[in-house]
Amino acid sequence: MTEESSRLKQAEASREKLLAAALALFGEHGYSATGVRSINRLAGVADGLLYHYFPQGKKEIFQALIQNQAQELMEEVKRCWPDLSRLPLTEFLDQFWQMCLTHTQAQQQLAVILVKEWRNMEEDFRRQLERFFRQIYAWLPGELKKRAAAGEIRTMDFQSAAYSVLAPVLEHYLLLACNYDGGFLSSPRRRRQLNEYFVALWRKEGAQPKGPGPDVGKS
Repeated sequence: MTEESSRLKQAEASREKLLAAALALFGEHGYSATGVRSINRLAGVADGLLYHYFPQGKKEIFQALIQNQAQELMEEVKRCWPDLSRLPLTEFLDQFWQMCLTHTQAQQQLAVILVKEWRNMEEDFRRQLERFFRQIYAWLPGELKKRAAAGEIRTMDFQSAAYSVLAPVLEHYLLLACNYDGGFLSSPRRRRQLNEYFVALWRKEGAQPKGPGPDVGKS
């Protein structure tokens, strides 16, 4: 390992320590009550190092935590999407919700922070977060539109339909933030009921259930 690559590795390790420390302290004490010095201490780094990696301080490190979460979800979606897109609607919905369930449970600590601190965030930051999360799920109406073109479901308001699919995900995220894991996504029986509801609601009149075909879902 060269000296430069060693330095880069150490820098990345320090940055990850700061992110982990900030996540723990924001979750325990809240964003507003957590000081930069306490983050440095918990991370075991020198005072002032946080500003080296995050020049805007707490705000920037909080943004980095949110962006990391979104990036992880997007990478998971990209990895799974080719296979998900080929599944019949019933299996697609179940696999999609299970993927979201796994991701949100892994991010429970961040969910607690977001819910606790939402009202205290600056307006521009809240708008930025809202835009960011809307972008994450912007592909779902397109997936439903492709399935309609393939004859699997009827033509409808695909944006509203996508929001309906995402509503249980949001419910589960909020319940996790309250330390309660009892929403629709947590119960296979309830997921199946909701799944059957959407399939029946969207099914094209006179059509038999079928998958979208190998080309549907390809970009």
